[in-house]
Amino acid sequence: MIRTYKLYILKRHLFADLPEGRALIDTGAPFTASRTGKVTWGGQTETVKRGGYMGFTFDSLSANIDAQVDILIGLDLLSKQSLEFDLIEDRLRLNVATPREESFGIETMMGMPVVDIDLNGHRARAVFDTGAQYGYVMDEKFGDVGHETATFEDFSPLLGDLRPKQAWRLPFRLGGQSLDETFGLAPDVMQLTLGSFGFDAIIGLSWMDDRITWLDLPGARMKIGPQN
Repeated sequence: MIRTYKLYILKRHLFADLPEGRALIDTGAPFTASRTGKVTWGGQTETVKRGGYMGFTFDSLSANIDAQVDILIGLDLLSKQSLEFDLIEDRLRLNVATPREESFGIETMMGMPVVDIDLNGHRARAVFDTGAQYGYVMDEKFGDVGHETATFEDFSPLLGDLRPKQAWRLPFRLGGQSLDETFGLAPDVMQLTLGSFGFDAIIGLSWMDDRITWLDLPGARMKIGPQN
């Protein structure tokens, strides 16, 4: 059965409204947690970790994001069914079949969606992380002088505060669509962890606005619709 929740981007993060409160949707997070230890997802009430995430309380997580967060939905729930992120109609739909036309296969690594992209003229293996408000590259070869932009401050529930030394606004192609995002040079700890698995980049969520993105983790497929 198709289940529908309100979906929106707030403070550069992707949220859905669930019966228990506001949920951060994070395809880079391994598990789900909530303030109450319960989450209604796909028509079922799930028992999840209660009270915090990776050492952060939900109050501190909310303060770091500057938006109320009651739930963090991770891969344990996101991988149970196909997902339609519709940021034209502002809705998240569960159990919606991914259209076959122009869809493409993806990998999963530790549950995370992994895609092949053309990033500023270079082939790159990238994690698709809806919990990331910016992209990251593991090597500065992906950036160039013509695409430099101001660096930024970021926050990750897994890594804490992030302040990349360099940043670029970079074009990339995925699923037949020409996209762009601000990318920072990954901090050393991120390069060590993700680079050891052969990842070249993280792509975040900023390009998802005003389009429909289908993600089918059980079926290992994805599709990106054109911008509205």
